[in-house]
Amino acid sequence: MRKHFVQTPTSDRVPEGSTVQLHCIAPESDPKAQLTWLKDGVELEKSVDSNVIHGSDGSLIISAARLRDSGNYTCEATNIANRRSTDPAMLSVYVGSVIAAPEGLSLTH
Repeated sequence: MRKHFVQTPTSDRVPEGSTVQLHCIAPESDPKAQLTWLKDGVELEKSVDSNVIHGSDGSLIISAARLRDSGNYTCEATNIANRRSTDPAMLSVYVGSVIAAPEGLSLTH
């Protein structure tokens, strides 16, 4: 397995409720590597009722991101001969706030 991933996940800061996609393309290898996603060092299980989906292209899709989805995400490529991991990508989910102008004033861009 080659040392470098073709594409690695990048850190992001997103508002709660948004959809996030983390990308990962494994290094070239023979046999082809299997991709696994970890959050805070723990493997993410494929669950039916989860808001986390493992894309067929190796991406990780988080729909309707929640505060508890914040953390360090790592992509791991494994085959019979080797195992490689990306550097962690920090996902920070924040609660968006609505800014309203005081009565009688308006907000402009």
